[in-house]
Amino acid sequence: MDPAYGEAYGLGEYREPPPDPDKPHHIGGAARVLKFPRWLEDWFERQDEDSLSTIDELVAERQERAVVRKWMRRIWHGAIATLVTTALAAHWFSDQLAWVAERLPVLRQFWQLVTGSFQK
Repeated sequence: MDPAYGEAYGLGEYREPPPDPDKPHHIGGAARVLKFPRWLEDWFERQDEDSLSTIDELVAERQERAVVRKWMRRIWHGAIATLVTTALAAHWFSDQLAWVAERLPVLRQFWQLVTGSFQK
């Protein structure tokens, strides 16, 4: 990454840490350090414990709502898929049962009894 990239976008100064011979390198190389811009460091210094805990709670609530939305969306899609699959299976089996009932007299009479069209 170009060191001027962070400065151009107000992200702070980018520095590569010196390689540590005792630590193994991970995938993608050594860990990188991003120094926060001065205005963000100043903002954090001005905050007290109450305001930081309030911000932490707001972030946690937002994450919880996102997780709940994701699971509700999955449940909703599962319910729709189950409804459609059940309706298709019921339609297919009723067609198969009607086809068999037309060819076997006992089943035909049972089918007429079920559908309410039984006549002597």
